[in-house]
Amino acid sequence: MIERFLEQQAPIMATLTAPEIRKNVKDVVTLSNEDITQAENVMKVLEPLKIVTTVMCSEKAPTVSLIYPMRAILLDSMNENAQDSGLIKEVKSAIGDDLKKRYSSDEMKEFLLIAAAIDPRFKSLPRLNTEEREAVYYNLELKAISTDLDTVQIKSEPDLEQPNLPQLSVPDQIEDNEDEDLPSQPKILKKSALEELLGDVYVVSSTPGKSLEERIKQKIELYKKENSPQLSECPLSWWKEHCFNFPLLAKVAKQMLGIPATSVPSERVFSTAGDIVTATRSVLCPETVDRLIS
Repeated sequence: MIERFLEQQAPIMATLTAPEIRKNVKDVVTLSNEDITQAENVMKVLEPLKIVTTVMCSEKAPTVSLIYPMRAILLDSMNENAQDSGLIKEVKSAIGDDLKKRYSSDEMKEFLLIAAAIDPRFKSLPRLNTEEREAVYYNLELKAISTDLDTVQIKSEPDLEQPNLPQLSVPDQIEDNEDEDLPSQPKILKKSALEELLGDVYVVSSTPGKSLEERIKQKIELYKKENSPQLSECPLSWWKEHCFNFPLLAKVAKQMLGIPATSVPSERVFSTAGDIVTATRSVLCPETVDRLIS
């Protein structure tokens, strides 16, 4: 509203000072130059709030992961400067005090930090120190463990170039030298049918598989080393490409990033339905309404 007034300031002032207006209305109040300067300063303070509101109303991209970084940015923008006027300080103080009360509980803060960490755009968590960052990823590890995925045992196979298979010694497998005139030949052991068929892939030893905690820690470390996508990219598209590399984390991302940060998308559906289903179109069948809304 303030921005539109400042854009149309010249025609508004010309209209209010026109003789036709002053002839019919007494004591027309207009803004002074000081008031206009204050309005310009207030508009600059409110500009970040306008941008955040627009971003949070998105329907085509996850928004829950934006809450923590957006809140931090807004709080930073509300810090008072020495050159701020008394009015601007009051506006910043009111906005900052209100924001500090929101999402301040430990449970909510933990949830929002995990949501930001599972978003590949914000996984570096730059506003936290090393200890706080490790605590967030530990909570992410616990979140991934709660998916209750089964552990997988990993077996090791012998080196094919240097097989070390046990030799079976069975009496009927020994080939005797039937020709007495020939010199004595060493006895040769014949491989059994199973050895001929499965000897190269026969597993002679197995090692204990990694625990679920160890596998998740390893995947988290690899995830942190991945290149972050651009801020304009959708994190769901990134997870669609990397879900096979990080299956446990992808499941957590699917659960958390699907949570909308605001009720705007659902309210927008009702507004659209209200514009379509009116008194003059009350006989529309439900299937037609669904197609029109979608």
